[in-house]
Amino acid sequence: MISSNVPATKSCKGGSNDCINLKLNLTYTSSYCGGAAPTPEILEEHRKQKILANVTIRVIKAGEEGELVVKTDEKGSVKVCLKEGNYKLY
Repeated sequence: MISSNVPATKSCKGGSNDCINLKLNLTYTSSYCGGAAPTPEILEEHRKQKILANVTIRVIKAGEEGELVVKTDEKGSVKVCLKEGNYKLY
């Protein structure tokens, strides 16, 4: 799961469809799950942020049904227009 608080770049008004244009730049880190004790180099590599490129993401607003499905580009970016609220990205 990825959670994010992102500042708005521009508001788009449209009656009941008011939303905020966002550009999300998604990255991830991983943790070591191997059997043998890892070297410091392996641990450091897992701590580095990696771009979440060309991945399909589900955007779900807390307390509501339905989801928005988007795909990141090669730089891990995606543009969405969301109503104010709390969201989870999967």
